[in-house]
Amino acid sequence: MNYDTSIRPFEFGKGETFDDVRQCLPPRLFALAEKSQDLLGIDARTAAMGGLAHLAAAMGRGVFLDDGTTRIPPCFSLAVISDSTSPGEWLATLGRGWLEEAKGISNFWTSDQAKLVLQRHLRDAAAQDTNTRSSDPQIDQLVNSIPVDALKMVHTQYLTTRTDPTAAGLAIVQNSGRTTTMINGARDPLIEWGQLKPILQRQFNEMLILGWLCKPMPVTPQRTEIPASLTCLWQTRTQSLQQTWFSNRSICAHDPPPVLLFKFTGSPKRLPDVNAPEFADWAQLLKIAFQCRRVINGASDIALEQSVKVIAELFYKQFDSATATLPKEMQPWLQWIPDLALRMYHLQLIAHSLEQTIVATAMGKGQKQPTEFTIQQKQQAMMSAVRLTRWAANEHFQVLLGFMGKSEVARLSTGSDNTDTQRLEEGILQKLKDNGPQSPRELQRSFHELRAQARDEALLRLKSKGAVTKDSKGRFEVAA
Repeated sequence: MNYDTSIRPFEFGKGETFDDVRQCLPPRLFALAEKSQDLLGIDARTAAMGGLAHLAAAMGRGVFLDDGTTRIPPCFSLAVISDSTSPGEWLATLGRGWLEEAKGISNFWTSDQAKLVLQRHLRDAAAQDTNTRSSDPQIDQLVNSIPVDALKMVHTQYLTTRTDPTAAGLAIVQNSGRTTTMINGARDPLIEWGQLKPILQRQFNEMLILGWLCKPMPVTPQRTEIPASLTCLWQTRTQSLQQTWFSNRSICAHDPPPVLLFKFTGSPKRLPDVNAPEFADWAQLLKIAFQCRRVINGASDIALEQSVKVIAELFYKQFDSATATLPKEMQPWLQWIPDLALRMYHLQLIAHSLEQTIVATAMGKGQKQPTEFTIQQKQQAMMSAVRLTRWAANEHFQVLLGFMGKSEVARLSTGSDNTDTQRLEEGILQKLKDNGPQSPRELQRSFHELRAQARDEALLRLKSKGAVTKDSKGRFEVAA
């Protein structure tokens, strides 16, 4: 067997940082992330996480990963928690390559232009019929009386801004692609969630869970089950999340929704540079992903070979062992995370295939069939997917610590290696005093043979003590 299973044991609070996994990103997303601070005003790790979620949403249920028992789409849910006062919707801006396409389609079928298009087609069809004259009064009457309901029947709603199970169900029914993505509307989506009646909160939560488990949803008035995915790409605030999902009265306490939580600090630009080459290249990839989804529409599967599955299974075992050491109240919020690795693997292959399509089109070769992946390429893709998932899991875990008790930080951060922890913390503080704010990578370079794990644990301890804070660029500095 050729696959590499040399994955170090997984531990919460001691896993991959973004610096460890940035090379696992699709090339266009990597290029954008590297310049995201200048272009968008957001740090690279945030651009990377948001970009992966947008690529998954753009593909929807266009292509499935077949693991032998379940057909799994790449889409997953993401909620970015930010208390920034900036009014800019940077997350939507990051996905404009496909969001603008999706909104354009929805807006067309609710416009007068759509009615004119249908009228023209009816007249053209009548003119081609030898038994019917295009000026026939009956045809004129039919054409001119096209009702609005007829337009709604062909309306394709890929997006919804309402955090409401009824609205989400209607969007799914109207969506021929069977994938609906919830994005921010005028209000914080978690505030809208908290204002729903408890029965509607449970119903909405169930829809997110069923979508993640790839099971049909009973969304019609007759409770007919429809194969569909419901995902969210949300920006929310710490207080909203605390009140809605982590309060004592929350219905999510024992059955949390499968939504990846990600903490973001910073001030996004009001006027992001969306014309920069890196941003334009990323938007092009998202646009083609969405176009492929509409054309393919679930007609294609990617098989999960046994030699690739073994790598994921090893991660599952490590993750389960690490989760078992955590408090029981925290475990339900993490139990769905391992299957994110299959979505990340799916995205690795999709991004590579789309890149081939873009290159072939640019060379005038049309959209030929992408080259088949070798087993070695698939194994490497799964290794990258697992590493990205380990990073995402720790980002999610850090958010949970903030809501479920900071005392856990001290327990998880003990006994890292032979590094003198007190001396290391003192050394980090001194370097920050001497050199000003520094990124984790800059700090690591300033020490001789300092491991990333020891660095991160020391920074975590210093942060929990209130000795250091992060600035808007994600760099550490001595607390005021």
